Amino acid sequence: MHTRVSYTLPRRSDGSEVAIISMLKRRDIETVVILEPQLDNRVKYSMDDIYKTFVGVDIIDLTNFPIENELWADNNHLNYKGRERYSEYLSTVLD
Repeated sequence: MHTRVSYTLPRRSDGSEVAIISMLKRRDIETVVILEPQLDNRVKYSMDDIYKTFVGVDIIDLTNFPIENELWADNNHLNYKGRERYSEYLSTVLD
């Protein structure tokens, strides 16, 4: 039986996420890396680097998911309505 695991990449990496994902793969646990939405999309990821780092892992890039400003609680967190909208969308992506 497979279990879904969602893991958000930290802004600064110490390599621990690679070790965690390797352990999950060894245990035959389906792993999905989700790049979360950002208010101003200030953080830029190199998708080539991410795909090279996480070989054989599903990667979902939602950094550009459109969420109106009024649905953010602050620069990093969605408010209740924003979380609801994002969760509904995410459930369709992961389904």
